Amino acid sequence: MIADFWNWSVKIADQPTNGGSWVGESETDEGRRVLFLMDPVDASPSGQSATLQQNCTISSTNRSNQSILIPLWIAWADQHEHPGLNNHNLALCARGQYNVGSIVGDVWIDDAPYAHISALMTRTAGNATNEPVAEITHNVNNNQNVIDYATTKHFSLDVQKNSSKPGVRAGSITNAGSHGYWVVHDPLPPNPNPHRIRYRLAVEPPGIGFAAHDFPNGFGPVEITYILNYT
Repeated sequence: MIADFWNWSVKIADQPTNGGSWVGESETDEGRRVLFLMDPVDASPSGQSATLQQNCTISSTNRSNQSILIPLWIAWADQHEHPGLNNHNLALCARGQYNVGSIVGDVWIDDAPYAHISALMTRTAGNATNEPVAEITHNVNNNQNVIDYATTKHFSLDVQKNSSKPGVRAGSITNAGSHGYWVVHDPLPPNPNPHRIRYRLAVEPPGIGFAAHDFPNGFGPVEITYILNYT
């Protein structure tokens, strides 16, 4: 599922716009369908505060079997940049290279609080590219319905030449590993009105000399709202 998310995300050529319909879909090995919402970094590639709404029309045919994957603070590391790493070490590299920071994330489903994370992740040694992989100090102050997930095996990542992802090596296939904070919501129930999913992320650098992702001044806050109209 995580590999499918990243391969969907890096194939998108255009930056998201307010009122757009950035949404992806995949199917797990168990036959369950998963709806993908956008990475907050895609909503604000500069890392500045931003508010974005997406209006999506979704077929209700698979509603009862369609979970929703909501990314909060996520990253990947690949073998183009780290040829000496593979499998779980690529995920650990991504965690220490990009996902350090003082992290606060929230998710609301139909305006009701659903998920929250408040955590501090710092790299206690090593360099900015986190190779060799350094020790991480990870303190979680509060976690409700947020999954801290690192891939155990690397996956193939096909970056399109016209990918909207800033700074990636476009037009190439590589192996990658991923770490991040994710929220998975069960299929949404029938509703005469559109469903509303809102999520918000703010990240501060964990200390002097560190950047949060690629953002030395921190990231966000960024707030994204999805209006899902099932037909």
